[in-house]
Amino acid sequence: MLKAILFAAGLTALLAGQASAETRFRGSLVFTDVKNCPGGSAEVGWDFRSEFHPRVRGNGDFTALSLVHQFGAIGNRINGKNFTSTYQTVTKGGVGWGDGYVPTKKGSILLLSQQPKSISPSTQSITLTGKFKNIWGDAGAEQCEVTFRGVYVQLVN
Repeated sequence: MLKAILFAAGLTALLAGQASAETRFRGSLVFTDVKNCPGGSAEVGWDFRSEFHPRVRGNGDFTALSLVHQFGAIGNRINGKNFTSTYQTVTKGGVGWGDGYVPTKKGSILLLSQQPKSISPSTQSITLTGKFKNIWGDAGAEQCEVTFRGVYVQLVN
């Protein structure tokens, strides 16, 4: 009897942990066009591992997009909103480049297209096309505009 109770308690805890997992997508993000970016700071064809956190039922109340590269990573987050077809200022943060990376200027993201248009916890894959303005958050790169395409599959927790 005690074994049955312990088994049931363990199974309940396991299922509760699975039910609270957030919907996230991992894939690849490629730069498809680059304009006004200073001295090699962004180039067409650059390919990054990337993760997308949509603002959907069961997730935290934010949308985020990260880029991971050889020397570090940078995240772009907007609280309480989804990415839209107009530029929205994002909070940037990163790791790498020596002692850690702290962007010195604001950056923004706009979404040109998202397929499928609606995301739910059962969505298996997603394609995003959009633009970054000042992708790295650097002074002097405020007019740097990078068009991207990201292709993602849902992470299985």
